[in-house]
Amino acid sequence: MRLAVPEGMLYAGMVGCAEHWFVVDAIRLGATPFEQGLVVGLPLFIGALGPLLAVRLLGSIRSRRGLVAGFVFAQAFALLLIALLDALALQTPALLIAGASLYQVAGQGASPGWTSWYGDLVPERLRGSYFAHRTRAVQYTICGAMVVAGFALQALEPTLCFGVPTNAWWPELAAPGRGFTLVFAAAALCRLASAVLLLLAPEPKFTGLASRGKVAQFLRTERGGNAWRLVVGNAAYYAAVYLASPFFLPFMAQELHFSYVLLMAALASQVGLKAVLQRKYGEWIDRHGARPVFLIGVLGVALAPLPFLWAERWPSVFASQLASGVAWGCLEIGLFVLLLQATFRNTRVHAIAAHTGMNGLGQLTGSLAGGALLAASGRNYHLVIAVSIGARLLLALLAAKLVRPRADGSDTGVKELLLKGLRRRNGGQAAVAGTSPMEST
Repeated sequence: MRLAVPEGMLYAGMVGCAEHWFVVDAIRLGATPFEQGLVVGLPLFIGALGPLLAVRLLGSIRSRRGLVAGFVFAQAFALLLIALLDALALQTPALLIAGASLYQVAGQGASPGWTSWYGDLVPERLRGSYFAHRTRAVQYTICGAMVVAGFALQALEPTLCFGVPTNAWWPELAAPGRGFTLVFAAAALCRLASAVLLLLAPEPKFTGLASRGKVAQFLRTERGGNAWRLVVGNAAYYAAVYLASPFFLPFMAQELHFSYVLLMAALASQVGLKAVLQRKYGEWIDRHGARPVFLIGVLGVALAPLPFLWAERWPSVFASQLASGVAWGCLEIGLFVLLLQATFRNTRVHAIAAHTGMNGLGQLTGSLAGGALLAASGRNYHLVIAVSIGARLLLALLAAKLVRPRADGSDTGVKELLLKGLRRRNGGQAAVAGTSPMEST
């Protein structure tokens, strides 16, 4: 468990230097709104092949560690290819989409094995606090990596979009693609180091996967039904989110004319606040259950983009990013723990694979629909964001019906949890409920 924290931080170094900047590199290359949507949505959809391959392989092998490390090495290789194409000035939006797709296949392929591995390893009563601790370290590192990447891009990239000069800080070394080459290569090195730590980590005994018949039987149980509703409902919600999500950075770059440093600051503000709050979210989950934390996050993510509707300068953008950081922190850790609670050891890999695949479908559907709407409306970003907010709110209202409380009554109500939080902020002593077992705007 201790070794997983530095491994997660190396993973975070990769994320902060890589996937948040793919769409920015596409903007630099002159990608159309449709291509910008594809840079985000298509790799996430194709990436769902990774978990399917992982499930197939886990059915015949008994080592999750070797499989996870193999996928991680492949992800580092994908990043090196992307960096090389930028270095040789051969990069195009189509090649970037292909490279990002390989990156996602490898990254998502590692997810089911890792989740099964650490779902077995971490004691149930500690899941909220442990994963919150690890996630907080990950988020702080992502934030730091974003800062480093943003400064590197500002120093070495002469343009951002449509050939507009960026006043590179190091003009004698600046060249198109040079900054992206550096940050993507750094991301690859971080991922290689994380693969080494994964190979050094111990693995509990793996009992294998459930047969298809047992998975079908599990889905007919109350617990299995809750897992399936969570997977399908979350995929629909991600479709609503990704109507607008791929286009916030293009909006900042092309409409508000943000520099690389301002783009970095907007991204880092969201991730940094999420990191600060992770410990509190973990405590809430251990005391009140994952369901109320998840539902608060779902509603918060729906409302977070509202300031973009009147954004003309950076303050509105940063207000939205900070609200998004608060909300996504609740949603992500709440969802992760809910998936652990809704599955058993031998069905968990199947559930994570289904969750990843359905999310990829939702993300691609939302990205394509958002790109088409953006193109048809003559780059009316405010319309796309408003449609996304409306769809998110509709699904947020349905979420409480889809994700049912635990049968043992250990989940606190959402209203009760919010009132307890307010009483604590006002200096009151709120009662503690029974202890429950335990990527953007």
